[in-house]
Amino acid sequence: MALEYRIHPAGAAAEPAKRQAGPGFRTKRQLAIALVDRACRMRLPFRAVVADAFYGKEPSVQEGLARLHVGYVLAVPPSYGWWHKAGSIGSMEEAARAAG
Repeated sequence: MALEYRIHPAGAAAEPAKRQAGPGFRTKRQLAIALVDRACRMRLPFRAVVADAFYGKEPSVQEGLARLHVGYVLAVPPSYGWWHKAGSIGSMEEAARAAG
């Protein structure tokens, strides 16, 4: 049995700010983590969460999946960088250069 949820990020930008003020409002990223949490609680079998750069660049998504102990593969944009020690790889561009 295959179960697939798709969440499209395009809708978030189209939503007017005034609609986001409601008490039940949750971002697409929050909904994504909630869906994964629900799948875990229902014991639905899956190996990993795979998502595009909309989710991959957001630390809250990474933290939420780690908190749930779920494997994940998240795309990140080429410009994505992270805090790192001086002299170590700190962006996808640097990683690509190091790989040759």
